[in-house]
Amino acid sequence: MKSKYLFFSVCLALGSILAGTHLLYSMGTEHADRLSELRYKSEHGDAEAQYKLGVLYASGKGIAQDYSQAVKWWHLAAQQGFVAAQYNLGVIYNKGRGVEQNDAEAVKWWRLAAAQSSEESSHNLFPGQDREIWRLTELKGIIKSQYHLGLMYLSGEGVKQDNAAAVKWWRLAADQGNAEAQYSLGVMYGTGNGVKQDDSESDKLLQLSAKQGYAPAKELLNKMK
Repeated sequence: MKSKYLFFSVCLALGSILAGTHLLYSMGTEHADRLSELRYKSEHGDAEAQYKLGVLYASGKGIAQDYSQAVKWWHLAAQQGFVAAQYNLGVIYNKGRGVEQNDAEAVKWWRLAAAQSSEESSHNLFPGQDREIWRLTELKGIIKSQYHLGLMYLSGEGVKQDNAAAVKWWRLAADQGNAEAQYSLGVMYGTGNGVKQDDSESDKLLQLSAKQGYAPAKELLNKMK
């Protein structure tokens, strides 16, 4: 049965690479006649306009792409407490786009955003960079953060690789009904990685995940028939 889990175990490791790396491009396509209005509002201290103008520069929609300009306007908005700008600055510094790559600066902005309940920022406060996320994740019960911490421990990205720690965090999220964690934990029980191999427990967790409509769980259960 273990061979049936191999592909899905690899997918779990690859999934962590995708976690927490997106920008919040929430504005969409701006028409040219909006650009002057955004500039006017931004220059007069409107934090939302500053954020949106930064989005335009970062995405290159309706304007020449310029990350340095995006950073400029997001800084102004972030300093006024605009959470999406704080989060995007964290991503920019983490990736080194328009600025010199700086993990400490990225964590600073993510912490500010996380303090305002930005789940995306909480996901990016990796234990290897900021150990306070351990306490915040456990006390606040941020389910998605617990799931992503499990992915990180599985792959060894930002932390020492540890299958047992991955199981621990996925158990916390799975017990709160997170379908992705239930699936991931089910795979771990099926393969015996980080936990004693248990087909019955694996099947139970996969069934819970599948009942929530999680496609990978449904696919794996079908392959195991």
